[in-house]
Amino acid sequence: MDISRRLQALTGAAEVRELTAGHQSRAFELDFADGRRRVAKAINAALVDAVLVAVRAEAVAALAAIDPRVCGALLVEGRYVNEIERDNGATALVICTEFADGVVPDVGDPVAAEAMGSTLAGLHRSMAQLGPRAIPRVAALQAANSDVEDDEQLLHGDFNADNVRIHGTAVRVFDFEDCGYGPRSFDVANALYMVLFSATVDGDIGRFAVFEEAFLRGYRTTSDEPLDLATVDRFVDLRVDALSRWLDDLSTAPIGIRTATAEWHATLRAFVSGYIPRSS
Repeated sequence: MDISRRLQALTGAAEVRELTAGHQSRAFELDFADGRRRVAKAINAALVDAVLVAVRAEAVAALAAIDPRVCGALLVEGRYVNEIERDNGATALVICTEFADGVVPDVGDPVAAEAMGSTLAGLHRSMAQLGPRAIPRVAALQAANSDVEDDEQLLHGDFNADNVRIHGTAVRVFDFEDCGYGPRSFDVANALYMVLFSATVDGDIGRFAVFEEAFLRGYRTTSDEPLDLATVDRFVDLRVDALSRWLDDLSTAPIGIRTATAEWHATLRAFVSGYIPRSS
């Protein structure tokens, strides 16, 4: 029995369609006879801490209960995380979440970029309402040994356009697999870093300038805390430093970097070597 059929058996979905396949996880759309749509992620259990996966899933479910923008984890057979057998006989941890309708925001569109900034600010306000969780700091802060002093709370950890959908005036956010603790300004900086990287690689740095201005405007307008741009710049530098450290020791890197091709490693190294620090 392949993984799609196992997901059908676990969830009762009428149809299962694979969306993406990665080294750490595979994502599937689940269609139900009553019209519901869900997303299931099958995570390679050998690459993650199963206890931490469950703690994060429970946190996202609690967050979705107070913030309708969040695609929350859903209970299946009374659990947020279930185990099934993968196609190769190994174990997969399955998390089912709400499906996000809409389109990927265009980071070169000031309206979409501003909406992303506003969404992140609102998300931070909601995440601050969650009680303490047994979740570590976000990976980049651990890798680069951040000494930036600022209040810390739970963060998305990987907020970028690929994890956001816009449908009319509604915005949905998903993929909280990298959520962890840190200062809000780190999440802002990481979102900037993601666009800076892609714009640099694509040779379209003007797209980053448009995104940065609109994204920060949206964040500042919605945030209930002031945003120190100097601190944001330091965190962008730190994010690049974390990438450099991971490339120097791949055994410490996130699985997506660790298992990337040599060609992609070369692209990452070229970005790091050409990067001009934003803070002095």
